[in-house]
Amino acid sequence: MLEQAELLARRLHASQTDKAGRPYSEHLSAVAAGVSDDGGTEFEVALGWLHDAKEDTSVSDEALINIVGVEGLAILTVLTHGKDEPYTDHLSRVVQHPSAVRVKLADLRHNSNPARLAQLPQEQRERLEKKYAAAKAQLKAGA
Repeated sequence: MLEQAELLARRLHASQTDKAGRPYSEHLSAVAAGVSDDGGTEFEVALGWLHDAKEDTSVSDEALINIVGVEGLAILTVLTHGKDEPYTDHLSRVVQHPSAVRVKLADLRHNSNPARLAQLPQEQRERLEKKYAAAKAQLKAGA
């Protein structure tokens, strides 16, 4: 499962870059490693690889079910931030599922890494630092 999740994630995000222009696969790898370092199961690490697949690609639900099953698809759906959905509402959904919380916290840890944020313009960096700190606090308070 884990190898399939990584391969699919790398393929889906192959042409994408992060806010600093780095290959997006670096972020996915860091999130998966963060989930693992936090004691996550192989299933949760696979979700770490795929956490942005529904939000940022046109992957089918069937393709995701083939790798992480129906439960995995449900968690990936919870991790998907809707375009018109307030971010705090998104986090309120995430906090309802322990595996989603584990993946989202690993995502936030990587997104808020000072070395990574230092590559961004100051205004954007400061805005994101506040956003990520508030998100971590909301997830930890609700967990």
